Amino acid sequence: MDHDKQAFSGIPPVLAQALGGIANAPAQARAGMVEAYKKALAGHDWAFAHADDGNAYRRGRDNFAQITAARRELDPTGEIWNQHAPEGHKFTPKAAPVVA
Repeated sequence: MDHDKQAFSGIPPVLAQALGGIANAPAQARAGMVEAYKKALAGHDWAFAHADDGNAYRRGRDNFAQITAARRELDPTGEIWNQHAPEGHKFTPKAAPVVA
């Protein structure tokens, strides 16, 4: 659990606990999490950073942190993310460093 706290710091504890258990989740539960992730991506306000309303900005920022944490666990290649994200918000995985 301490590892989960470090990996998901900055997001609500309930979501961090749920994300921490994804790797061990049964296939059906994981499929449900993927569907919830897709729904969150589809409903995300991708322009939140430009909001004039501080509350809208904070909601968008918090939601972005949650879907980013979910992407790390459920969608490490960003394939699902990129189906929903507009241009300027696409995910490109970083290449692993080359060890000589």
